[in-house]
Order: sequence, then C-alpha cells, then structure tokens
Amino acid sequence: MIVATLAYFVPELMAFAKTDPSNTPAAEWLRRGNNWQHLSWVRGFFMYLGFVMLLIALTKNKIGKSVT
Repeated sequence: MIVATLAYFVPELMAFAKTDPSNTPAAEWLRRGNNWQHLSWVRGFFMYLGFVMLLIALTKNKIGKSVT
C-alpha cells in the first residue's frame, strides 16, 4: 500500500496542487478525479483485506487453533 501511495497518489496530489484551474478543462478534472476515486477504492479494499488477515492471524495460537 505504501508503494501504491508513493507511486501514484503522492505525485498526483502534487500535480493537482500545481495545476492551474483556469487552464484545465472540466473534462480533465473529471477524468483525473474519477481515476483517483477508483484507485482509492482498490487501495482501500486491499488495506481492509490486510487488516482482516492480521486480525485472523492474531486470534490464532502457535498450534493454529483459534484462541477461545
């Protein structure tokens, strides 16, 4: 997740900040915003999946049985 953040989200955020809103067409803002939103959902899904796997791992003892 950190790699995805550093590879796409941080550079794109910097590009958003440097973009002149008056020279950028609305269609470009919409395209970039939609792309950002879709990739954020994908990233969030994998973060959630990792969190669930971590919780499952923390409920196991050394033998592999669930802790009761």
